[in-house]
Amino acid sequence: MPSTTTVHSPAQLAAAVLRVADIVQARTEKIAEYADGRALLDNRLLLQVAYDLAPTAAFDMPAFSAAWKQSLHDGTRPARKALYMDLWDALAARLPGTPGQVAGCYTPAEVRAVAYALAPELRPAADRLTQGLADELNLAARFLAKGLDEEGTVPCLENGGAQVYASWEPGEGLCVSLHLDSGEVPDVLANADGSIPVRITVNGKELFRAA
Repeated sequence: MPSTTTVHSPAQLAAAVLRVADIVQARTEKIAEYADGRALLDNRLLLQVAYDLAPTAAFDMPAFSAAWKQSLHDGTRPARKALYMDLWDALAARLPGTPGQVAGCYTPAEVRAVAYALAPELRPAADRLTQGLADELNLAARFLAKGLDEEGTVPCLENGGAQVYASWEPGEGLCVSLHLDSGEVPDVLANADGSIPVRITVNGKELFRAA
């Protein structure tokens, strides 16, 4: 596969690689022969991404043909070809296996690792949270008790800019409220889209998780 000068920023290319990873994951989940967690990454998969096709496990030839014809009509074919070639070069340089080769079976994590190498800021916040930073935040946490003369307030734990309120309420029992919109949560704890990873358990049983 010929190489070309990269025309996309690392962040743009990383976002496209993450879409590749999504399709690889769809293949591991939908196609029985990839049940071991490794799925085929080939030129058709890259075409799916370059032509902005749905991230389906199977390659949709009619959809690709329509998109290809449309790219000739609207003049976007050179840009789509450039994205295809940039994807190929980025993956060939970083995927495990034979250098310079892309076609092969990979796990979604192996493909996502390429994206995070290109743009570390896209790495999930939970992966960027080091033990050292976690310890620093936990040691700085503070508890705000409800004052006897403070109507409308409830006990609160502040940690890393996040606020957790917990109070007993008549007719409801124990009420817990989590607030992440204080504006004080460090950027390193947030994902690229601004969301914050959260896991909530009750008596050790996980009730909610958002990565």
